[in-house]
Amino acid sequence: MSTLSTENLSHSYSIGTPFEQQAIRRISLNIGQGEFVFLMGHTGSGKSTFVQHLNALLQPTEGRVLFNGEDINRDKSARRNVKKHVGLVFQYPEYQLFEETVAGDIAFGPKNIGVPASELPDRIREAAEFTGISEELFSRSPLELSGGQKRRIAIAGVIAMHPEILILDEPTAGLDPAGGRKIMENVCRYQEKTGASIVVVSHSMDEAAIYGRRLIVFNQGEVYMDGSPEEVFSRSDELSSFGLDVPQAAKLAEALRNRGLSVPKSVYTYEQLLRAVREVLGC
Repeated sequence: MSTLSTENLSHSYSIGTPFEQQAIRRISLNIGQGEFVFLMGHTGSGKSTFVQHLNALLQPTEGRVLFNGEDINRDKSARRNVKKHVGLVFQYPEYQLFEETVAGDIAFGPKNIGVPASELPDRIREAAEFTGISEELFSRSPLELSGGQKRRIAIAGVIAMHPEILILDEPTAGLDPAGGRKIMENVCRYQEKTGASIVVVSHSMDEAAIYGRRLIVFNQGEVYMDGSPEEVFSRSDELSSFGLDVPQAAKLAEALRNRGLSVPKSVYTYEQLLRAVREVLGC
């Protein structure tokens, strides 16, 4: 069972200069085995800085990051080792594709962490299957493919490392709705098959409502809310006060309540809204 936790984690940029800025402060969180977590917050709230600490890409100014109880920053060896277990997919990862072929790009991550060459073909095929990439594309240049295909290739390159915790920073940013749904469905399939923990940084409240099981809301570098979608979306006034929205279904439910329909405040997806309206109307 893999767990990832932070203890009083803080990070400042440009320390000792006039531009010094504290991005996150005193964050203590635990991400357990098999969780599906969405990190929400307005631009500049600290989400991306936080997740870059989770696989030692950034090192804390204060506090610790623990993987299975061990400090991932205790030495260089620990920082290298955590990357075998905690995979991070950056925002717009398709801009980081640079190998000549799709197969080469998917294989880059596993090779980097020491996966034997004999295992690479199976890793490539498995990751491609999870992300919906057909084998006929393996010999193609990734630069020839569509934006959605490039995004899936980049995600496959991290999945091929077999991370026990997969972190994705805005994985659907810039994609059309159909492409975004495909990405999220692939991520869900990976979790179902492997039991991995998933952490998604997102601005989309609708995505969080559909896929999230736990929502962590950042505000001004601190954790402001941490709970189920029902708990978080029930505090819509607070979310709005610092620039966040609520799912469209929740807005529609509120409008129906204002017109006198007894729709529960716990409604935040269209499926829930449809059931609630049918109950109210008796059909």
